[in-house]
Amino acid sequence: TKGGGFLDMINQRISQGISVCIFYSLFTLFLVQTSIGRFESGLYAPIQNASISIINISISIIGLAFSLSTNKQQLNMCLFWIFQFIFLGLTPLLTQLDPYPYYLNTILPRENMAKATSIILVAQIASLFTQAVTYRKYRNPVNSPLKFGELDVVRLLRRTHTALISYLVVTPFIISSLGGIEFLFKRVRINAATADLSVPLNAILLSILYVIPLVCALTLIYLRSHVYIPSWQIYSVIGWIILLSNPFGNARQTTLFLIIPLFFNLIRKNRILAIGFFLLLPFLLVYSGSIVNRYNGSLQTPRLLLVSRSGDFDAFSQLANALKLISLGEFPICRQALGSILLFLPRSLWEEKPYDTGVELARLLQLRFQNLSAPRVLS
Repeated sequence: TKGGGFLDMINQRISQGISVCIFYSLFTLFLVQTSIGRFESGLYAPIQNASISIINISISIIGLAFSLSTNKQQLNMCLFWIFQFIFLGLTPLLTQLDPYPYYLNTILPRENMAKATSIILVAQIASLFTQAVTYRKYRNPVNSPLKFGELDVVRLLRRTHTALISYLVVTPFIISSLGGIEFLFKRVRINAATADLSVPLNAILLSILYVIPLVCALTLIYLRSHVYIPSWQIYSVIGWIILLSNPFGNARQTTLFLIIPLFFNLIRKNRILAIGFFLLLPFLLVYSGSIVNRYNGSLQTPRLLLVSRSGDFDAFSQLANALKLISLGEFPICRQALGSILLFLPRSLWEEKPYDTGVELARLLQLRFQNLSAPRVLS
């Protein structure tokens, strides 16, 4: 009976993985056919030109299905593969098929896109291989969970409470520096009334404001299974995080950064709920461009985005753009990475310190808009 139950579980996991592969394959067909229908006169480049992109899509689907089908679902890797699927799989495919892709691509010859998809392929294979090796090494429960003694739990809980108390003391000053109540309850992202701070200082204050309560909330949720913690403490911190997430006044990345970890804690013990979420997520991504108007904060009816012509999906475009610039002698090897490692050095001491890769790309491309993507493959 025990052996039969184990086989049933294995068959169920395999069935779940196959179902995820079928669903995402159908989603790919849906998005490709819908997008082609919106191209001028229904024209599109030969599908043979995008064969590597199709392979990349397949690898990301396999990675996602594997992450959802393992004994302990790997939700972080699920999110990783979703973004690979959308931004470095579907978007390259549609960009190569689109006769008039987003303007950042029109300055490039098509061979740069093909080279970019080849680099993505290498990165995808390396990521999937590393994930499989890591899972094989740590799938034994004896090696994975942290073992806490009673003294360790009490010490960690005390440190968490200390962090929360310190946070309560400095938060009013941080909010006041960022713009006060108008900042906290801002309804728009563009032209919002905020304090006039330097970019580094603004980033430091926002990091303190967002990261500390999130880490404390996740720690309290984890420790609740080891020691008694009043529910009001956890719910108070979570409520504050939800208030800070403010989808009207924050970039989508900020809202997701604050909400996704809490949501993952909710679904990590429910396999079906987790699978359902990741089946819904691709629709949210390709329909999410206009839910909230960034200029007036009003809600809008979401519409399907043409990802090959949307600035929100420019990760592949910037990879292709950067490859062209590298071939022209820009971006010396390790220059951008060194800038990240030595980010604490002021420019007064290092005048040639590189700016963010997206900013550097915009400067070299002579674009006024500088909020460009710089995906990990590019780094």
